[in-house]
Amino acid sequence: LRQADAVVTQTRTQQKMLVDGFGRESVVIPMPCPGPLESEYVPPRLPVDRRPRVLWIGRLCRQKRPDRLLDVAAKCPEFDFDMVGPVYPSEYAQAAAARAEEASNVTLHGPVSRKEVPRFYKQATCLVSTSDFEGFPNTFLEGWSYGLPVISTFDPDRLLATEELGVVADQTDGVVAALKSVLSDPERFGKLSGNARRYYMHKHTLAAVMPRFRQVFADVLGAAWW
Repeated sequence: LRQADAVVTQTRTQQKMLVDGFGRESVVIPMPCPGPLESEYVPPRLPVDRRPRVLWIGRLCRQKRPDRLLDVAAKCPEFDFDMVGPVYPSEYAQAAAARAEEASNVTLHGPVSRKEVPRFYKQATCLVSTSDFEGFPNTFLEGWSYGLPVISTFDPDRLLATEELGVVADQTDGVVAALKSVLSDPERFGKLSGNARRYYMHKHTLAAVMPRFRQVFADVLGAAWW
């Protein structure tokens, strides 16, 4: 940080933390995320001929709180849950994996390759995050690129609330209530889904983001270099 000529942060929260903790200024630039093009994009809909699928994707470790997701699944037998991600060797993670294997409406897929990930977003109705804390998860960006509302126990820069990209929920019961509400209301679901896709297109596509990085590099290296 002392040697850097420029620092980029992902959120205003991180920008403030950097000033408070290290006395360094930074420029906030949203992270780029490849996603389906307009010609490829199919807006998600609440299913009428199958049960809604809820996607949880991340490492099975204490920080991500997969146990909380499993508690939610137990209280939502009308939904199917996909858990995608590696299982850590800790006792906590192994216990969570064992619970997932026993749950009738949960499928534990384990780690998957990058090329396999899109199919989980395509078949999902919404994305759920149960972590105690995060920075800015790529899963949010990926979910929004597919028009998935995000139901989460944390809200980076209050984007979920202010941009209406999903629902901020408190602990297990809050997530349960949010899921039941959003997945039973086609009008609300459609609004959140549309907001998510539009926000992604405006803020996180390569075309939207990379010129901003280019400008930072140009400022550091000198405009004449370009």
